[in-house]
Amino acid sequence: MLSCSRWDNRAAPRTRGWHWGMLAVLVLLVSSCTNLSGEPRVVATIPPASPAPPTQTPPPELGFPLTPPDLANGARIYAAHCAACHGETGRGDGPVTLETPGMAAGNFTDPASARSQTPHEWYRTITRGRIENLMPPWINVLSEQERWDVALYTYTLHYARAALEIGGRIFEDCAECHGPEGRGDGPEADTIEQGVKDLSDPVEMTTLSDDSIFKMVTQGFEEIMPSYAELSEDERWAVTAYARSLSLLNPPQDALEPTVIPGMTDSLYHVSATAFLLQIHAEGDGLDIVQAIRIRNVSETLAFSQNIVLPSGKTASLALHLPEGAALNATTGISEVSADGMTAYVIDPLPPLSEQLYVLNYTLPYTPGEPLTVPLDLVVAGPVRVLVRPLEMRVRSEQLPSFGEQALGGELYNAYGDQLALRAGSLLSFRLEGTADPAPVSTDAPAFTPTSAPAAGIAGMVPTAVLLPVVVTGVLILAAGFGIYAYRTRTVSPEARIMQIAREIGRIDAEHKAGTLNHDLWHRRRAALKAEQMALRGYPEDKKDDQA
Repeated sequence: MLSCSRWDNRAAPRTRGWHWGMLAVLVLLVSSCTNLSGEPRVVATIPPASPAPPTQTPPPELGFPLTPPDLANGARIYAAHCAACHGETGRGDGPVTLETPGMAAGNFTDPASARSQTPHEWYRTITRGRIENLMPPWINVLSEQERWDVALYTYTLHYARAALEIGGRIFEDCAECHGPEGRGDGPEADTIEQGVKDLSDPVEMTTLSDDSIFKMVTQGFEEIMPSYAELSEDERWAVTAYARSLSLLNPPQDALEPTVIPGMTDSLYHVSATAFLLQIHAEGDGLDIVQAIRIRNVSETLAFSQNIVLPSGKTASLALHLPEGAALNATTGISEVSADGMTAYVIDPLPPLSEQLYVLNYTLPYTPGEPLTVPLDLVVAGPVRVLVRPLEMRVRSEQLPSFGEQALGGELYNAYGDQLALRAGSLLSFRLEGTADPAPVSTDAPAFTPTSAPAAGIAGMVPTAVLLPVVVTGVLILAAGFGIYAYRTRTVSPEARIMQIAREIGRIDAEHKAGTLNHDLWHRRRAALKAEQMALRGYPEDKKDDQA
């Protein structure tokens, strides 16, 4: 079986209350952005975490897997980087996709999603991305072998365990030529003058689509390999899957089985805040504060949970404490809030090698010159930013030098911050001075009315129609590369601009679908954005019209 001398090689190598959510996500994940027409007010000052400069030039891209792709490693990479959009089991039903207008992610458990493509084409998509579909390129985030690992993991997600078992039994007949491990060393191999192909060779197998393997199983190949048309269609697909698995480490399991997290840790050694933002708007005698924290679990095998037993009987994995006197308004990423409104809880454990974003919006009384202290529940190791407006406001702190004014989204902010390393359990403390904006006029209630407990409903996420489209962009920007923006020089890299364009395309597509953007304006704007996008990627200009 499959002992052909030529293989089908087709692969080339307000209201005011909710705008804070959109601000916070982009602020936390981007360090600078241009103001695109129609965008919400955005201030962006925290760059994604940047790795240490490499000590040597990275090896050149080979274009093929140096070692057999490891599906176990691919599963770990998928859980950390892909599941938010593609879903835990690859069905295209990740929370970001479900809540984002106009966004679609492929269903990897549907055989039609992969069979017509070669793994090499699959790998190339992961490497280059599909910016028009809000999928970033992963070439600067994952090594070449890691991209092969996750490519074959997702390519084989439609292989069921039962089919692999059936395919293995059928392959016993093929082993006469191919050998029990598919190496082309079966007892009959020496009788075939042209030789028997090695099915365990990942280089050759990544150039074959499942369709082409199935066709050879069905029709045979010249006089070298017999036809197996007497098998049922399901049996031929089963042996196709089994033949593919011979070139992989940790062969695929049933795609419907959820990923099992091997263990749990409650040690703060494994987690840290890789970015910390406070965005403060002083109005009247109050401060409206957005606090955004990006938290990373650095363990390769252990999920993180502090196992905090709540009055509700649930077990929380993380507790985030608010400053004294705070009145919580809204959150994202938070599951429950304590009765006094001073502690926000995250229920789900933080998976290995993953990052999560948590946002709290609360108010505090404002007394000029009084210290403002924010409790730090985790180690903070990375950029810390404090943004204040109006411009009459100033931050006084030796830890937080001024970055000057930032003009974005039609608003001016005074920006402060630095790369800091702060202990868990410590306080971020600074003084605010200056004249606040006038309190907003309201006939219902004062501008700030602190309460002992949060209002009903705030313990969940910000309305998804508002926040999730921006979260998508944030996740893509974070995953697409490190050092996207050079904050101090305020220059935008090509990768960063590509991500900005992806965000803008997603936004105008949603507006067009909702009927709030004229079709001709949408068409021209989208075509111009895609042309710029492709030019930044180094592709030739596409002369075809951009279609709806």
